[in-house]
Amino acid sequence: VLEQQPLTRCHFDDILKGRFRDLDMKQYPDLASLEEHAEWSCGSLMQLLLESDGHFETTNGPVVAHQVAKLLGKTHGLTNALRTSIPVMSTTGKLIIPQELCERYGVKSPRYLLSALGQGDDECKQALRHAVRDISNRALEHLQQARSLRDELLVSDQHRPDDHPIMGIFLPGLASETFLQRLQAHDYDLTNRNLRNVNWSERAKCSLRMIHAAYTNQY
Repeated sequence: VLEQQPLTRCHFDDILKGRFRDLDMKQYPDLASLEEHAEWSCGSLMQLLLESDGHFETTNGPVVAHQVAKLLGKTHGLTNALRTSIPVMSTTGKLIIPQELCERYGVKSPRYLLSALGQGDDECKQALRHAVRDISNRALEHLQQARSLRDELLVSDQHRPDDHPIMGIFLPGLASETFLQRLQAHDYDLTNRNLRNVNWSERAKCSLRMIHAAYTNQY
């Protein structure tokens, strides 16, 4: 790919910044810093996918496509953070809930939180759910902002001389939305085992939705 397309280095640098931050930081200070990490790690990767398909962010290029990539990258990054939060906390002690939200809702330290959840501490569980809800809502906000640019994106994509539509690159947004909807249905309880136990009918529904989105230029 690099021989065919001179991919932008800053996107690689941002991905590395996100990885190094993961190594150094036990807890993000606020939601904005967690969003920044999501944009560095997932948004930059999505922009590299655009560039590998010839969509460069230039004055005469599909700038709106890269705006969508950044927004969906934040959605995907925040969703992944929520999806893996309990295993990560169990193995590394890293608390994915930013300190700002912990202080707002009274979520305790990672060690105390794991102990409290294991003992069925209802007050601790409720505090965690409030914080998780805020992160989930922010992820959905970015998804809606990205979708608001769909018409503008379609217009810019029509001017491309080849037959490689952009929309397929953004389908991970649907997967993120599916998890966030499941999370809401389970009252934002990250410890609920049913959150991760997806049955065959739900998998089929998600697959059909992805296929429909691909044919109708949705994301």
